[in-house]
Amino acid sequence: MTENISDVAFSPQQAGRLAVDMVNGLRQKLAGGLITNLPKVDRVVTPSRSGELITILGRPGHGKSQWMNWLSKQDLKSIPDDSNEIVIRGTWEQSVEEDTLSWLAGDSNLSVTKLVRGDIDDKEFKILQMSAARRALAPMWIIGHSNVENQKRRKVRPRMAMSEFSRAIEYICNDATPTKWKPKSIYLDYLQRIRPETKGDRREQMMEIVDQCKDLAVSMGCPVYLGVQAGRQVDEYADKVPDMGDGQETSNIEQSSDKMWGLWYPIKTEDENSFVKGFQVTQHLFFAKLLKQKLGEFPVMFSLYIDPAYNKFAELEPNR
Repeated sequence: MTENISDVAFSPQQAGRLAVDMVNGLRQKLAGGLITNLPKVDRVVTPSRSGELITILGRPGHGKSQWMNWLSKQDLKSIPDDSNEIVIRGTWEQSVEEDTLSWLAGDSNLSVTKLVRGDIDDKEFKILQMSAARRALAPMWIIGHSNVENQKRRKVRPRMAMSEFSRAIEYICNDATPTKWKPKSIYLDYLQRIRPETKGDRREQMMEIVDQCKDLAVSMGCPVYLGVQAGRQVDEYADKVPDMGDGQETSNIEQSSDKMWGLWYPIKTEDENSFVKGFQVTQHLFFAKLLKQKLGEFPVMFSLYIDPAYNKFAELEPNR
């Protein structure tokens, strides 16, 4: 319930002033606008704004976490050294250490596969340590669970609800350090793993969590990126990119999202060396489709190069 009705009633003068303020904030890059550092993508995608909910939709194993990791790293690059802005990542699927390995792999040019096997020599281990030192200086906080710490304490992995996640953000911003931090962007990986807090069937619970994610974007004054698992029906599509209505157990993302991405990693579904949309299917072919964006062009398909071992993306040209 709205406590003060004046908070939701805006005069013509207020509406005009707020719209100009929003544009001015974008001009000064104070509104959280994301640059992907992929030129063709950046020419189409409008800067992410405070209060936006941006969903990343894909089948299991089709790059949701990798795409969000990449976007969060590009966000980090735009934060000045003397800023109080931070990027916050929430992980329900991977542990904090697993999530961080992706960052270290990209920074150190050590394959994440080698890292998880412990298959590195002394020289490579020193490179990893230097990368970890750089990670310690990067203004990115993670909210989640640690397999290492849980094993030490003999504790079961916690499954956070959105209210607990929000309290963790408040702690980081206000109490964790003497600095009062301001979120530049928040990444949530992923919707179906977030613990519901309401009664009702699964679909109703997921709809409520999506609303909570949108509320979080508004209250924190930054964009929120939400990973969403797509339903099995996508496996039957000719082009296996999820559509806006393909979110598993929820249709609310279609209405609540300001932007939506659909992801497809063809090596998971097609024969290697076959051709899809003029591209040869390899371990490095990846498609990201902008399904929706308010006040901007859509749908637009982007063909990308992915290196999952190092969490890197680049653009591709057709090679029939």
